[in-house]
Amino acid sequence: MAGAIFLATQLSSGSPNGSQPGKSTQSSQQVTAAIVVDAMKAEMKPIQTFVNLTGRLIPEDKIEIYAEVTGVLQNRGKSFKTGIYYRRGQVLVNIDSEEARQNLVAQKSSFMNALAKVVPDLKIDYPDIYPEWRQYLLEVDLQDRLPALPEVETEQQKLFLTGRNIYTQFYNIRQLETRLDKYQIRAPFSGVVTEAAINEGTLVRAGQKIGEFAQTGIFELEAAVGIDELPFVNTGDKVKLSPTKTDQQFTGTVSRINARVEQETQTVKVYIRLQNPGLKAGMYLEGKIEAETYQDALEVPKEILVDENKIFVVKDSTARLTPVEVLDATIEEAIIAGVEEGAILIQESKNAAFEGSKVNPVLKSSS
Repeated sequence: MAGAIFLATQLSSGSPNGSQPGKSTQSSQQVTAAIVVDAMKAEMKPIQTFVNLTGRLIPEDKIEIYAEVTGVLQNRGKSFKTGIYYRRGQVLVNIDSEEARQNLVAQKSSFMNALAKVVPDLKIDYPDIYPEWRQYLLEVDLQDRLPALPEVETEQQKLFLTGRNIYTQFYNIRQLETRLDKYQIRAPFSGVVTEAAINEGTLVRAGQKIGEFAQTGIFELEAAVGIDELPFVNTGDKVKLSPTKTDQQFTGTVSRINARVEQETQTVKVYIRLQNPGLKAGMYLEGKIEAETYQDALEVPKEILVDENKIFVVKDSTARLTPVEVLDATIEEAIIAGVEEGAILIQESKNAAFEGSKVNPVLKSSS
């Protein structure tokens, strides 16, 4: 009987050792009610912002080479092939000009014959200019460029020479000389052939593209800057630029800024000049220019913002939605003000904490 009474007493209490379960359950519910959240402590300080620049290198000087005359492409020295280096003034392209040269010599010969007929008449009609024209006739060389004509003193002398077709023949020859120069294309600057569109021995036609020629060592980086960042970028600013995923660093200078805003992106093109033999056309570089400095500010992940200008702050173990001032923002980060020094900010991106909820913050280092 005594054992039965003892067993019944233990079963009714629900605890083999006689403890009070109600008090333990209440304590457990208080612990599980608080939501565990990642948090950070606000440490207000000056924050420097930057204008990020990214772009691809293009040669500062680059030309496309087109033929202005027709003929066979010849090799007289260096081959016109991709990667071949030429100094300024060296012949890049040489087109067979023998036919044009013979035509020019024939025209010069006709011009000399015309002069030979005019000079004796000048001795009789205009003896004061006869010595100059006689000397000019003697100096004309069929293989050299035609020298400038002697000056005439009166209108009658000019009309006399015009009537003999002297000026017409002279300027026709000058035109042929200019055209003959187009059979040779010289390098306007030192650089490298970046594209060769035709092989030696091939017939080149007027207007046909022959290739491309680019300067080496001097490049420009074209970067797009938002109109809100443009006030911080000025001509002459120094910029540190680096290729992606490398430790190399190059110094450039902002050389020019476009005056037009791109309608679709609302950005402005900025050009940075770089000079270094280690650079190559087509390389992607990235860098930054110092912009505005914000005093007493805090950098936080942008994803913790609620309604773009509010954050959850822990006060007395309770989440409180607090308005802040957003000073600047990127895709991932935001710079805010209006937060008390030492305040605990909830960093949960999903904002699982809600206004008035009990939270258990786990502190992490601030950004």
